[in-house]
Amino acid sequence: MLPPAADEILSSWISRHAAFYGVPPMTMLQHCLPQATSLGAVDLCLTRKQA
Repeated sequence: MLPPAADEILSSWISRHAAFYGVPPMTMLQHCLPQATSLGAVDLCLTRKQA
C-alpha cells in the first residue's frame, strides 16, 4: 500500500494506487468503495462508515 502524501485528497491517493497497479482509477475505487459513484464524490461526501 502506498502511503498518503501530506495533504493528499482521497481521489488522488486512489488514482496513484490505480496507476501503480495498472488499472483505471474507477476500477480501484470500486474495489475499495463499491457503492461510490465517482472519483470526485469520495472527496466531498464520504460517510463515517466509508472513512
